[in-house]
Amino acid sequence: MNAIQPQYELSVVTQCLKYAIDIIQWLIPAITKFSQSHPLVFQLSFISFTLYVFYNLLMNLITLVKRFLYVALVVSCIGIYLRGSQQFLTVDLMNFYNFAMSNRYYAFKIYTLFINALEKEANAVYHLAQTKVQQLFK
Repeated sequence: MNAIQPQYELSVVTQCLKYAIDIIQWLIPAITKFSQSHPLVFQLSFISFTLYVFYNLLMNLITLVKRFLYVALVVSCIGIYLRGSQQFLTVDLMNFYNFAMSNRYYAFKIYTLFINALEKEANAVYHLAQTKVQQLFK
C-alpha cells in the first residue's frame, strides 16, 4: 500500500458510480456537440423531457399522499373501533401528537448517523470524480 495515497477497495456502489461517471464523461461532449449542431431540436427535446420528468414526479407525489391518507384513514378507523371514538379523539390522538412533537428530529439524527457512516465511501467517490474531472479538462 502506498503511504501517500490511500487505496480504497471498490464496493459495488463505488463501481456503479465509477461507470456512471464514465458514461456522463462521454455524454457531456456528445450532448454539447448535438446542441451546437441542432439547437432547436435540442431545446424542444430538453423542454419536453423536463416537463415529462416534472409530470411524473408530481403524479408520484400525489400517489404517495393518497396512499398515506388511505393508511391514516384505515389506522384511524381501527383505532376508533378498538378504543371508541371518545377515547381515541381525546386521549390517543393527544398522546400521538405529544410523541410526534417530542421526536420530531429523530429522522434527522438517523440521517446524520447514516451520512457519517458513509463518509469514507463518499470521500473515495469524491476523489475519483475529482480525478476524472481533472482528466477531462486536461
